[in-house]
Amino acid sequence: MADRPGLGAALTKGLASNVLVSSVPQSSKISDPTAQYFGETLSVFVLMRDQHRYDPADINGVALNLTDTGKSQANRHHPVDHNASITGENRSMLERSLQLIHDAASVKARNNPEAKLRP
Repeated sequence: MADRPGLGAALTKGLASNVLVSSVPQSSKISDPTAQYFGETLSVFVLMRDQHRYDPADINGVALNLTDTGKSQANRHHPVDHNASITGENRSMLERSLQLIHDAASVKARNNPEAKLRP
């Protein structure tokens, strides 16, 4: 932080934001209790290992929880097992996200105006 003047003040201001302690809205399709604030949401991201995907039939709908059986729309509730190896499916959502960001950091991509999506 010594190398970046003003970083401490900027972090303090950002972490004191009302956004971080405000209620988080969630879809009415989800019956589980909502996360109440960013800190609670982040802790779930760090502690849980649930895997999600979007329903191809409802791409703008609620994500499906693949860790449950069937078409579950439940909030994250499968904790990382810290007595087992932290590999594969036993990694937190945060660990998997950071790995994805790291792996994609050096990937070159280009947008082709005539590109088509395949089913």
